[in-house]
Amino acid sequence: MFKSAIGMLHEMKSFSDVRQSNFWPSFITSVSNLLSSLLLVPDNTEKGVLYLLRGLLNAISESNETVPAFTRCNLFIKVLALLTAYSQDQYLHRIDKIESNETLYSNDPKFLDQIAQISMTVLNEIFSYIGGNDKSHGKGTCILLLLDTIISHGKLDDETMCKMLSSVWKLAIRSGCCDQKHLIRIRNHIVCKKIMKEDQLPLHSRV
Repeated sequence: MFKSAIGMLHEMKSFSDVRQSNFWPSFITSVSNLLSSLLLVPDNTEKGVLYLLRGLLNAISESNETVPAFTRCNLFIKVLALLTAYSQDQYLHRIDKIESNETLYSNDPKFLDQIAQISMTVLNEIFSYIGGNDKSHGKGTCILLLLDTIISHGKLDDETMCKMLSSVWKLAIRSGCCDQKHLIRIRNHIVCKKIMKEDQLPLHSRV
């Protein structure tokens, strides 16, 4: 079932609905639901670590002629959240009598290394879009989504993660296309949690 769903992504060019403006929000929701389900699906050890997720990522990467850049970036950020869930000692959800990757790998260092490698690939895809010069609403939405994802899923006591948060914040300010009220809510949360100080999170570019 999951392989079939992922396989359909390769056939999107033939879908007449892709030309309709309301198609992509529904598409993002459907793929997000698929990603949530993948957390509970155990790997086929003969096909390699996270082979279903890798297949999905390949399908998204190869769909650049069909899927808008904003939609691809949005999905890559959601994949990043899934990868964080894969790396936890205990998964949030389980299905009785089904061994998920939590049981199969039990936080094996090689499994975590694979997650780190995939995460770097995904981050490169994300930054290739949000690091561009355009000031589109879609770009601003993706930057905010990435900030929310880092705060919700990242280990913010880790220096590297804090540096990434700072870098994305600066990008959000420089871009000039992020919703200001949303940025203020994010800043208030970061300061309240004592992750960073307010003066480290300016609301206007200093350049």
